[in-house]
Amino acid sequence: MVVAVPIVAIIYYIVGRVARYMVRRRGFPEDTENYVTLDHIDIAENTLVQYTSEHEEEKRPEDLE
Repeated sequence: MVVAVPIVAIIYYIVGRVARYMVRRRGFPEDTENYVTLDHIDIAENTLVQYTSEHEEEKRPEDLE
């Protein structure tokens, strides 16, 4: 425990820094509140697409309608 907790804390810190760097590099917002209602990320346009009920209808298989 004396060795494992500090090592995990260091790994957690490094992974968090790398994740923030990658998000910033792609031009996306760093605030998590922007991702709460996120449906997906449009890679072609590099934009965040928010969830709407229209997206749910598009994802539903046609045989269930």
